[in-house]
Amino acid sequence: MKYVEEILKNNLNNQNSFFVFPSELVAAFWMRKSLVLGRTHPRAADEVCDQGRTHPRAADEVCDQGRTHPRAADEVCDQGVNSVLSRRFLSWDKFKEKTFSLNMDFSPVNAHIRTLFASSLLEENKKNGNLLKGLIKPEHSAGSPAFLSRLTSVLTDVKSFRENSELKDVALDPGVREDLDFLYNSYTSFLTEREMFEPSWVKPEITDIGEEYFLFFPDVIEDYKEFSVDLEKSAVIKIISTETKELNEIKHFGSSTLELKSLLGKIGSLLDSGVRSQDIAITLPDMDGWRIDLEYEADLRSIPLDFRQGKSLSEYPGARLFRDILSCEKSGFSLSTMKQILVNNSIPWKEKETAHGLFQFGVKHHCFKNYRLMGREIDVWKDSLFNSDETRLIEFYQELKSGIKKIADSKTFGEIKVAVQMFISIFLDTNLWSLETLKEFQFCLDTLNDLEDASSKVGNLEYGSNCNIWLSAIEGRIYVKRSETVGVNVFPYRVAGGWGGLWHFIPGLSQISGSVIKSKYIFLKDNQRDNLPGLDSDYTEPFINLYNLSGENVVFSYSTDSFSGPALPPSFFVLERVVSDTINVLSVLNDEYVSELGYWAGENPLPEKIFPLMKKGVEYSITGAFTDKKTDYTKDTITMPEIKNRILEVLLDKNKYLSVSPSSLDQFSACPYYFLFYRGFSVSEKEYKENYIDHPVFGQVIHECFDRFFKYVDGLDSEFLKSHLEEYKTEISSIIDKVFNRYLIKGDAFIPPVWNYCREFTHNKLISFIEIESVPFPGFRLASAEKKYSYKLDDKKIELTGRIDRVSFKGDKTAIVDYKKKNHLKKGDMVSGESGPVTFQIPFYIYLVEKSGLKVTSASYYDVTDCRYNHVYNTEPVLKKDKPWCSEEDISNLVLKMEESVGEMDERIRLGDFSVHLDGCDSCSFRRICRTKYHVR
Repeated sequence: MKYVEEILKNNLNNQNSFFVFPSELVAAFWMRKSLVLGRTHPRAADEVCDQGRTHPRAADEVCDQGRTHPRAADEVCDQGVNSVLSRRFLSWDKFKEKTFSLNMDFSPVNAHIRTLFASSLLEENKKNGNLLKGLIKPEHSAGSPAFLSRLTSVLTDVKSFRENSELKDVALDPGVREDLDFLYNSYTSFLTEREMFEPSWVKPEITDIGEEYFLFFPDVIEDYKEFSVDLEKSAVIKIISTETKELNEIKHFGSSTLELKSLLGKIGSLLDSGVRSQDIAITLPDMDGWRIDLEYEADLRSIPLDFRQGKSLSEYPGARLFRDILSCEKSGFSLSTMKQILVNNSIPWKEKETAHGLFQFGVKHHCFKNYRLMGREIDVWKDSLFNSDETRLIEFYQELKSGIKKIADSKTFGEIKVAVQMFISIFLDTNLWSLETLKEFQFCLDTLNDLEDASSKVGNLEYGSNCNIWLSAIEGRIYVKRSETVGVNVFPYRVAGGWGGLWHFIPGLSQISGSVIKSKYIFLKDNQRDNLPGLDSDYTEPFINLYNLSGENVVFSYSTDSFSGPALPPSFFVLERVVSDTINVLSVLNDEYVSELGYWAGENPLPEKIFPLMKKGVEYSITGAFTDKKTDYTKDTITMPEIKNRILEVLLDKNKYLSVSPSSLDQFSACPYYFLFYRGFSVSEKEYKENYIDHPVFGQVIHECFDRFFKYVDGLDSEFLKSHLEEYKTEISSIIDKVFNRYLIKGDAFIPPVWNYCREFTHNKLISFIEIESVPFPGFRLASAEKKYSYKLDDKKIELTGRIDRVSFKGDKTAIVDYKKKNHLKKGDMVSGESGPVTFQIPFYIYLVEKSGLKVTSASYYDVTDCRYNHVYNTEPVLKKDKPWCSEEDISNLVLKMEESVGEMDERIRLGDFSVHLDGCDSCSFRRICRTKYHVR
């Protein structure tokens, strides 16, 4: 970029000289650069001047800019400029605004006016379905608003397409040419009636120019050719084309992971040597594929990054609010969309607890979404809330729904603005927002003001949902968040072509990611475009040429296995034969993090360089993992009387008896520490899962149906008779209806479609159960259903309790049945190893029933979903396929193991011992508070 520097140095003192660059970013760079271009001085690797240039210092020699350094005859600090007018450095777009004019008597349309016109056509096409037949197929007319961005782009191209003689005979799809004629005529009439014009239809004219302009790098300016004739005729506009020099080599890596580590290793070395981060730039041709990994790896190495990429305004918190609240209305206030706003900590609710409480209520009461049934709106939130005593939640929901619907139903953009401001004043405290979020919020309101202004200019048009147009405008607006850090510049491809810093890295430059092609007439298909020259303008090579000059040291690289898939180098590098052989980074790159892992494993010496993050990790480890714990209840017994007594108060009754159920025994046996928190401290994990079926409630319903049925059988015949199967089926259908209706009246039902599915499921499965029950248990009578059994060990002050689904008997035979909606247990789960079976439920029930005076001969799980019995224990199986999982000896051993486990549980709880000696806790919800594992990385 020496020729750029020379032009700037020679013309900076001429206040009538202006400098034009392809982008705002490059113009700003050269404006800053111009302040130091006039200063030359020697450099040295170990000294840095206050302009960021390295050279030796001397206290007794001062240049006329106040910077001290040694003088030499051939090394001078020239007189430069102290300041420069920022308006002298322009981007191409700003230059066009200043230099070209559209000499029209009418006013130009803007993007918002164009959008409103296109929206009106799409709304009409949605209604009648035959306004557009080629660009939008009739079968897709109902979704016409989805074609908004495509149609607006067609509007700007339609005039030039009609006037291009080479395109008159192009064979288009049926209806497309008629659609283009219709669009042109409709848009022309619209513009004429409102005394407007479409800027893209009019050729700008150059104005009288009094200043001198230097226009740099026109090769990469996409619309330069449209203005080139007038510009090149002007005596005061000097076109500075991109210099050419030998193309730098592009480095070839096997994978983007290796390429990334090599890149950061080099940047880290540069920063360590004293190069300022501002003098280093990374341009990412594949921003989407690289950004996440680059941020992560740079953070590990404490390399600061300054991303200079704008994003859609809709991706920022201050703008996402509007999308999320309107999504609630569109979805019928579905639980998933309500979750996005009610438990979103970035939204500054005035009543945060109330907002959270409303969502938790919705989860508990299955408020999945409002819907319409036979023309009537069913508001599941309202119905459930009015059946509760949650007065404030009722008020909050009604106010929230009303506020959102006022925004969504607004007929004009002005009404939206009023409704939004009312919603904000009622529900939100914007003082809790950061200044940046408030700016994002204000940008959205500014967009609304712009649309309101555009709406007043277009007059009476029907263009569908005003809110949808507003959200579309927000989504299409690019917002660049102000950087709060100083770091290595990271640019998207194209915008930094012409940057002239010290080091410029362009990683991930592949044939696809480096392709820059501008296409006209997007409504044409590829096979049509292939035969029409001039529709596609390829700027790939000009950009590579420019990037080849964009920095004192430019490094290109690519990977065969990239973050976005297989990749090839740009063909330009291949033709120039400057593609390097594959670099095996593992053999040359000293990855400090790999070395550190090896150090902790005792395989490597301590790495030469310690990053701040590694140091912090060691500090945390010293105070955590490597320090003896004062209180670690995963290993130590609880000795503090206050804590121990608090736990015993919860777990023991007033007579100091420990109540043990099958579930509590299973929990303690699996993990005493989990038991301590869940039952001793009453700590549980809050879940916000949106389940259409509340399985605990559904399980209760099924159990109640079984309970009522067997009590009916007991009252009718006392025993289950095969001869009464049809009568049983009729009765169980009636029972199912009664039970489901009772839960419906209680307000515990799910949304009707799901509730009706559950009712049908239960009906089908329990009708099948009647037939199945008649095989293993004909003639059995009901001993108990849903009864709580208990047995006290007075010498140990232990009470064993369990609610058993059903106990039936026939003569001296006694059968225990436990219903499971879906039984996931298998034979191997009942093996009594050192720690016992997966569950003690069946041995526990056998123990309790036999303590009540009955001899158990059968104990089974009934799988409702699969309609079959799983016999854990059965002394007399009816069918060979019903062979039980356990023998009589196995069951005796399991009961003994259960008794031992109960005794151990009681002893350890009273002692305060909840220590664990287990591994494999991945599914535990208490991992973050459990100290059995440490991960040092």
